[in-house]
Amino acid sequence: MLSEAQSDRVYSPAQLCTVLHWAIRSRDNQLVELMIKNDAPLDPAGDARWAFSALGVAVASLNDFIIPRLREAGAKSGHSESPSLLANAIFTNQRPVVELLL
Repeated sequence: MLSEAQSDRVYSPAQLCTVLHWAIRSRDNQLVELMIKNDAPLDPAGDARWAFSALGVAVASLNDFIIPRLREAGAKSGHSESPSLLANAIFTNQRPVVELLL
């Protein structure tokens, strides 16, 4: 779907964001990379406190190996994301992530 140039097949940013979050949780690096290349939103979908950014999903799912790639792609924490990335990494005892975020 992403590589097709057919005008009758479109996808929304929300769909890309959902697939990106699923790929991060599933540790599917190839799909994460495909979503990044196709401009999947890295920010939270909305302003709700429970709307995680791509980085928030990675930290919450203990997927620390994808965090450097997400940051390279421009991912940032959502301004109202709760718990914060750092707090979540500390709470879940992810020392390498804490060091990366500091």
